[in-house]
Amino acid sequence: MKAALAAIESFLLKTINVDRYLPIQLDITNACNLKCIHCYHPHHNNNGASSLDQWKEILIQYKALIQKMRYRPWVILCGGEPLASPHLLPLLSFIKQELPLSSLRAYPKTPAALKAMTADTRWRQAS
Repeated sequence: MKAALAAIESFLLKTINVDRYLPIQLDITNACNLKCIHCYHPHHNNNGASSLDQWKEILIQYKALIQKMRYRPWVILCGGEPLASPHLLPLLSFIKQELPLSSLRAYPKTPAALKAMTADTRWRQAS
């Protein structure tokens, strides 16, 4: 009976989730060098931020979920200013290792950061 249910589950997941993404948004920092008047997070300190190991654990759980559900990975890095996070480069390396087919997006806040990120071919979209 378990084998039959597993076969049905496998068939349904293959049929329903063909070539679909499941995005995950990681607010990797609250730090930001800007003081935008419309910002809902005006203090821009990074108190209580998640550690690199915590972000990695989240990505490991995400990887398990997308593998089970047969989705394609789509990682969005944002927060305050993602380039202000000391975890950005280690997370990019980890994503490249664990989710090599992942679509990546990041949302930097400054024109210089945007230009630097769009020059790097790893980024499908940066805005």
